[in-house]
Amino acid sequence: MINILSDGFSSFQNHFWIILFIFLPIIWGQIVMQKILSKVFVNNFSDDENFALSLSGWVFPVFAWAGIYFLINILLGEIIASIISILIFVIPFFFIKIKRISLVVLCLLLFLLISLFLRLAFLEQTIFPAYFDSAEHYRNIQNIINVYENKSSSLFQYNYYHLGYHFLSASLIHLFQFNEISFMLIFGQMILTILPISFFFLLKQITQSDTVAFFTCLIAAFGFHMPAHLINWGKYPALLSLVGIQFVFCLGYIFIKHPSIPKQKLYWLFVLSLLITASIHTRTLIAFALLTTAFFISYSIHKLSIRPQYFSFIFLFIILGIEIYYIVQNPALNPLITGYTQRDLWALILVLFFIPFSIKSFPNLVFSLLTSICLFAFLLFFPVSFFQYGTQTLLDRPFVQMLIYFPLSIIAGLGFSSITRFLQEFPKTKLFISFALVSLLLVNVKYNYSFYPSDCCKLVNQDDLSAITWIEHNLPMDSKILIASSRLYVTSFESTQSLTGADAGIWITPFTSRFTLLDSANLTFETSQTHSELCAQQISYIYVGSMPQSFNNAQLQSQSNWYHLIFNLPNAQIYQINCQ
Repeated sequence: MINILSDGFSSFQNHFWIILFIFLPIIWGQIVMQKILSKVFVNNFSDDENFALSLSGWVFPVFAWAGIYFLINILLGEIIASIISILIFVIPFFFIKIKRISLVVLCLLLFLLISLFLRLAFLEQTIFPAYFDSAEHYRNIQNIINVYENKSSSLFQYNYYHLGYHFLSASLIHLFQFNEISFMLIFGQMILTILPISFFFLLKQITQSDTVAFFTCLIAAFGFHMPAHLINWGKYPALLSLVGIQFVFCLGYIFIKHPSIPKQKLYWLFVLSLLITASIHTRTLIAFALLTTAFFISYSIHKLSIRPQYFSFIFLFIILGIEIYYIVQNPALNPLITGYTQRDLWALILVLFFIPFSIKSFPNLVFSLLTSICLFAFLLFFPVSFFQYGTQTLLDRPFVQMLIYFPLSIIAGLGFSSITRFLQEFPKTKLFISFALVSLLLVNVKYNYSFYPSDCCKLVNQDDLSAITWIEHNLPMDSKILIASSRLYVTSFESTQSLTGADAGIWITPFTSRFTLLDSANLTFETSQTHSELCAQQISYIYVGSMPQSFNNAQLQSQSNWYHLIFNLPNAQIYQINCQ
């Protein structure tokens, strides 16, 4: 753990200014959201609850700023937009009333600081955002930055169905002149740092216990491989959408449990937050619909007598068991289960231990959370057609894998609360059990939780960067470059044509504007048929990276008459195809 903190501190020093200027709009967003919440809720919450909820909703004021920045930039120009933006971000700090910080808020700030250093350790072992998705996000961010620079209003011409993350990122990058790659890497870790804070508000509201709220923050932050593993998949929009999902869930809980709060203001805050979240990732609309459905099912069950309620739980567990069985049998969906059982086994055992206690004290909420898990999994098995996107499911496996950590963390917190309540009259036993459970969680973090990038998903190394730079300076702009690909498995219904980049070649087009074509990494280069087909497609070059799914370098070397090696490093090669 000391080494991880040391790496995190090193990254903090290396990226100090970009971290500082990313934190500026985040803190500003928290200040503005706290002001909005004070108008909506007046004095219904404590200082620590206000801090946690407002920090959980930081993204919505910042998103509103991005819209203002875009309009001013188009209408009045970049300089005026920048001046107004700096004033917007800085002025509120002069009106902050300095008051004594409570011990709980101080502990939350300490938790955030330690979490930040732990998260920043990730940057010490990576130079590029991971996986093929990151290249697509980079391309979309670049497109929106080009809109800013060309003073064009054609923001929505790009064929991508959730541009919220890219719009927000491009706005911040354009204003502060960040390096795009550095921003993507650091912004992702900062989102992860702040994400657990919404659990503090929620569990403090439900249980009125700071200890339970902190425990839930801890298990949400470091108990499961999700949502941190999203960074390894390059799922930055999905990660940012979790900020919205969790904040809207908190608002929904307030709406239900605090009837005295003026509903009109809360309603508009709820709707606007939901719409902004949907713009970040459209699948959040499905998640909200399923969470709402789960609530109404739970509400209906609550009206029944005790015996039918217990039978409802038994039926629910049977449904969950059936879904797990069919998920395990499906090669595309199986990683959903193995992702948790292989990486988070101790945390899962802890949750299973907590479930009976949580049901005892919070039956309605736990039933709703378990039902939501059932509904998330249920949608994995039903295909729908989306025009040019082909056959999909309303929720894909990575999105469900991400979502499940949310109800699991809450259930763990509720179970912990139930145990501490039961032991209220036995303070020494309560202290011992609490210490043991927290220690178990920390041991799990030490031995099972990874703060560094996964080797599976790091597509780019220094040799790849050198090769891409060489391409930019030496190959003609009209070059066609063949890059390796692999099958995409995130639902049960991908066609055989669903190919994605398998190595650093996926970054060639975003960085050099050279045209690339995907083909299977298993392509056999030793046959004359393959050579003829490549020539017929007028492909001039072949890129070979260092990933296991890259093209077979030995095959290309064995056919030197057809494929001429023009760039060679230990982990990256470029071949020119001889079609004469």
